[in-house]
Amino acid sequence: KEVTIPSSVEKIDSFAFEYCKNLQSVTISQGVKTIGRYAFRGTKIKKITIPSSVDSIGGYAFDTKSLSEAIIDDSDGIISVDSTAFPENCKVKYKSQMGFFGKLFN
Repeated sequence: KEVTIPSSVEKIDSFAFEYCKNLQSVTISQGVKTIGRYAFRGTKIKKITIPSSVDSIGGYAFDTKSLSEAIIDDSDGIISVDSTAFPENCKVKYKSQMGFFGKLFN
């Protein structure tokens, strides 16, 4: 039902947790740099916080109907987020050095 990605992991590979239908909670630790395509597709995650160490999120990484909120800590600089990384119904917020911003794509 839940998983914590430790700081020793730099990349969450494409399809890593795809269709893990019981997965409801994910904690991504500071240190992870890449989240691959379809990494959490088909899970039951409701909310996700992306740490500032992440610099790339692949297409359909969080393609799940249950995800309603994503907070991306972009305070360390530019992050590459594929326009299909999050579902359309998901509220995506960027946390930067200047505060929070709303969804910038889709």
